[in-house]
Amino acid sequence: MGGGEKGRVDLLLKFFDSQTHFNSWVALTYLYKSTSSPGVTDYLCNRLYTLPEEQVEVYLSQLCQLIVNRPNSPLERVVVDLCARSLRVAVKVGTLQRGNLHVCEAAWHPAGDFAASIYWGCVQTDCAP
Repeated sequence: MGGGEKGRVDLLLKFFDSQTHFNSWVALTYLYKSTSSPGVTDYLCNRLYTLPEEQVEVYLSQLCQLIVNRPNSPLERVVVDLCARSLRVAVKVGTLQRGNLHVCEAAWHPAGDFAASIYWGCVQTDCAP
């Protein structure tokens, strides 16, 4: 990593660590942009755990779409964990995924695994009705 690149990474980390500037929209934007940097994706997913549920819930539709487009990303675990903590979020994500699953009717698609993991994440926790 060159000196200029390290400087950019340091500035980005300072920005992400900022309590006044970092929010779910910033996380979503950088998750969308960071297709080639698994370290940034992991860091942002870990930061999503620190945000209030309501902030993350606002962008559930975008987060689910990112998961469908990038199967097996760390973001999937964040959303499944959020669903396991909140039945309301699990129902919303399940509804969003049902809309995404119409694509899967003709052929297997990784989104089916995501929908199943949400279901089992919810069934195996206290949020099951």
